[in-house]
Amino acid sequence: MGQAPKAFTKTELLDRLGADTAVSHQAVSKLVSDVRALIGDNAQRSRIIRTVPGFGYAFDVGVEDRATRTSARLTWANRDFPLHEGENIIGRSPDVEVPIYASIVSRRHVRLVVHRGSAYLEDLGSKNGTFVGDQRIVEPRLLRDGDVIRVGDYYFIYRTTSAYAETVTRYT
Repeated sequence: MGQAPKAFTKTELLDRLGADTAVSHQAVSKLVSDVRALIGDNAQRSRIIRTVPGFGYAFDVGVEDRATRTSARLTWANRDFPLHEGENIIGRSPDVEVPIYASIVSRRHVRLVVHRGSAYLEDLGSKNGTFVGDQRIVEPRLLRDGDVIRVGDYYFIYRTTSAYAETVTRYT
């Protein structure tokens, strides 16, 4: 869980249980289901254990803690993806910070770098491009709160409440 949100294959999870534990690959799904029931998680609206179709499982424990430090996130449908300080990758690979499991998305499609309250978006040479609003980005682009980002056919809203944001004082 200390490597959240990295995804693990069933084999990797079995290896972590230890050599003296006799559990089959099929039993991993049942074990994950049982753990979800114990901790009050749900496969359809997971908050802690996320299923990565055709791959394995990812643990989202601790991801919200990182978001609190930066207050930056991407919102997609009903899900928030907290962004941590530094590099956040969006793509199809199971070990990225914002995974999108669709063939229209490259394995490492786009990089979003958060630094001291600012965020920059950079396409990583994807075939289908990355857009902010209706403009395809061809160089790193500064994001603003509320920007709509399109990756393949998927739309995200960038949200931040930066502690570094400028404060305006008005005197009346």
